[in-house]
Amino acid sequence: VWIVVHRRKLMPQIKDNGADVISRYCPIKLYFWDITESAEQLLGMLPSSYAYHEAVIARFRSEARCKEWLAVRVLLHRVADISEPIAYKESGGPYFVHTPLSVSISHTSHFACLALGNAAFGVDIEQYGARASALIDKFLKPQEKELVSQTSIAPEQFAVLAWSAKEAVYKAADDVSLGLFQDITIEHVDEPKALLSVRVQHQSDCGDGEVWKVSYVFMPHFVLTLCFKDGERIVRESL
Repeated sequence: VWIVVHRRKLMPQIKDNGADVISRYCPIKLYFWDITESAEQLLGMLPSSYAYHEAVIARFRSEARCKEWLAVRVLLHRVADISEPIAYKESGGPYFVHTPLSVSISHTSHFACLALGNAAFGVDIEQYGARASALIDKFLKPQEKELVSQTSIAPEQFAVLAWSAKEAVYKAADDVSLGLFQDITIEHVDEPKALLSVRVQHQSDCGDGEVWKVSYVFMPHFVLTLCFKDGERIVRESL
């Protein structure tokens, strides 16, 4: 079940997957921001009562990284209407100390994504391009690369999808010992459902690990992937 809120109408909206899903699952809310503002403009959109000031953002060496960080906070406070700041675990995963919601964050190019929900999940967005293809041997096994021939997805686009899907799984797992290459394996692509089956092998697992589902949507500027630990969720795009 998905609710998409975005500031500029640059992307198709994603709607819920039916009343049967709504009744069984709590919805996840996805918020997108197309970053065209300067860091100073984004800073001006944040609550004056919150400690977002020059001393906080001065730690960023990259202006682009600073704007990504600020854009997520703008989404959090101005769009999602949550005043609590985001905290971070030792693993690097975001969380709220007091607000009873799970949170996942992603950035790519000039887009930021904030996802909120009640289940353990991970979200990732990846811009289209040749970078994933150039690095494909570092994150896909030979049998995973063969999957592209069983789909209608272009090889370069498949590489971006696979990279994003593994990132989403890594975030959902919240396990720093997982490696994208050795521990997270894409086993099947269900194109009609836009769903990947991904095997996750934790170092503590004695058996064959678990198979998780990753939903995906090819958006105009990037691919969006979402992974849940508690079952299959399907993202359906409304054109």
